[in-house]
Amino acid sequence: MPTITFFLFFLFIAISCNLQSKRESKTILLDTLKPAKVISKIADTLFFKKVKIHTYKDLIIFCDEANARIIVTNRKYEPIYTIAKKGDAPDELRYPLNILVRNDTLFVEDASFKINAYHSKNGLYIGSCKIEAKSVFGSVWARDSLGNFYLSSEPDEEGKSILKINSQGKTLKWFGEKFPIETNNLIAHYKHIQLTGNQKIIALSRTWGYLDFYNTSTGELLKRINISHYEPIQRAIDSMQRDVSLSPATRQNVRNLFMNSFYANGKLYATFTDRIGTNRKHARHILVFNVDESKLEVKLHKILKIKTNTEDDAIHFDALHVDSQNDVLYLQGNVTYNIYEFHLKI
Repeated sequence: MPTITFFLFFLFIAISCNLQSKRESKTILLDTLKPAKVISKIADTLFFKKVKIHTYKDLIIFCDEANARIIVTNRKYEPIYTIAKKGDAPDELRYPLNILVRNDTLFVEDASFKINAYHSKNGLYIGSCKIEAKSVFGSVWARDSLGNFYLSSEPDEEGKSILKINSQGKTLKWFGEKFPIETNNLIAHYKHIQLTGNQKIIALSRTWGYLDFYNTSTGELLKRINISHYEPIQRAIDSMQRDVSLSPATRQNVRNLFMNSFYANGKLYATFTDRIGTNRKHARHILVFNVDESKLEVKLHKILKIKTNTEDDAIHFDALHVDSQNDVLYLQGNVTYNIYEFHLKI
């Protein structure tokens, strides 16, 4: 009898947890967004393919990777200045990977393992620092209040994939921990890294349903949250694992689940590879999480479906930026390369 009672107790717990997970999925709001503006070129002369997008005050900044240039416009997409000196000199760019602006200074991470600084108002060159480490991958990055940078790097065997450097490019710390997954493919441990308002690192796995919080000073893992219990994430992971197991050609290449992310004011926006099948008209593109910085808690808040009526709707979006001051979302299509501007429903 005690054995039966023990079994029934755990059966009840399992069913309750499953029902709770289903309840969470059912209460998550699905919003469909249509663009307020569509930009295919700037001033009839500036075309680009893959870009990164950033906003600062009245500026929209485009990191045009393939053409090794930075294009800065106003909010009407009228060009203000362009940084387009290509090369390996300190004031030149070989392949710009990332951009951010802090205190009127525009920082550009370049694939030649350096960070260039420019005046954000006019694009005048300020200086450059070489990055000591040679493992920088070039994804979401951050800069803290002390002027230190946090870069995504290729992980080592222990899963260290977050590089902390000072403003001179000197390595201060290299940290991070492996995700609890059974794979020898280090690509599976890449992370999108950003800073919370209270200067903690929030690191979202690119491939799996995990989100980490780290201490910026010590590199200590403060908390790891498994977010794969949410229906869209678990279904996408199941689909990805099934495809990899069936296809020898992709067996060594773990595909990304979250293509990009942006954190601001307690919300984490993540562009999502919704592996929903061949009928892509039902694809969901962005997951929005509420983040409690003090308790280090994360909850899926809503799902955004993008409707541009172009081929872009059938695939994920790479370039993502949220202007949290004006509640504007910027995306770039992976097929048309259009820049889309959306008004967020807060």
